[in-house]
Amino acid sequence: AESQPGGMLMIDTLIQYSSRWKQLEVTCSHSTIMRLAGVPGENCPLLESLSIKGVAIPSSANMGAEDATLLFAPRLSTLRLNNLPGNALAYLTGWYSITELFLDSDKLLCFSAQDVNTGEKSHWPLPLCG
Repeated sequence: AESQPGGMLMIDTLIQYSSRWKQLEVTCSHSTIMRLAGVPGENCPLLESLSIKGVAIPSSANMGAEDATLLFAPRLSTLRLNNLPGNALAYLTGWYSITELFLDSDKLLCFSAQDVNTGEKSHWPLPLCG
């Protein structure tokens, strides 16, 4: 949508109504993903299901968990991430309410964890299903 004239205006209008979102499913470019991901979770009190599919994502694109404040929506329980920039699991900070998780990426996924007692960090690559 954002490649068309007024596309970003449409995205901005959509974001204005984020307090009404219960289910959101979008297929969009990196710039739109960044705009949507930056919506504060508290602005989406009804959001239960989020599905984001990235298209035409540059290989140099990246997004960290600090950019994905939308994932802190208090009722978010179903999350689908498809072809997003960077490590898809990096978006899952604050995923305490997620009960269904679907990841699809052509990049190697890496799971990271930090021991709460020692603070030691560990990283494990996850094989891609094919």
